[in-house]
Amino acid sequence: PRAFHAVCAIPEKSAILIHGGINNGEVLSDCILLDINTGAVTPIQLSQKLAFSHHTITAIGENKVYLFGGIDENGHLNSKLYSIRIDGGAVEEVSNSSDTLPTAARCSHHAFSFFNFLCVASGFQSGDKLHNCALYDFSHNVWLEIPFCDYMKNAWFIHSNPKGFCIFDSNAKAYQEIYFNQNMQPLVDI
Repeated sequence: PRAFHAVCAIPEKSAILIHGGINNGEVLSDCILLDINTGAVTPIQLSQKLAFSHHTITAIGENKVYLFGGIDENGHLNSKLYSIRIDGGAVEEVSNSSDTLPTAARCSHHAFSFFNFLCVASGFQSGDKLHNCALYDFSHNVWLEIPFCDYMKNAWFIHSNPKGFCIFDSNAKAYQEIYFNQNMQPLVDI
């Protein structure tokens, strides 16, 4: 059993990937692939120990997931973004958000892929609720920020749709839609 773990769907394998979390006060570092058709569990031996809770794992591209944020086994906030190869377990540090966007680091957040950007939204940092979305741009290796308050007072969380984002208030009643250009690109070099 575990709590505060990360999980994401791996559609091409008809599986879900489960990583870390907490069991009996211990922060876990294991990574398993659970086949949703057969129930078979396949451990993935990672090349580096990644013991985190309150973090996210997001599938972007084939055979790769990205781990971000959370709290490590010493109780420190993780500001690093890691890539993990599903086949083989190779781990690589992609970015340290504290180098370019200190407000990106967070725990208890949610993350998703949006036009091949890693979007990390809401969550907590040093006990404070974050009201922003940090985007990792893989093509430029940089973190960017969308502050929710620029679009809506009392903004609380974000959801993606095919045309952009919807930002919701804390009651999930009011929302603001943010659209992108005709090329469906959320950020464009000028």
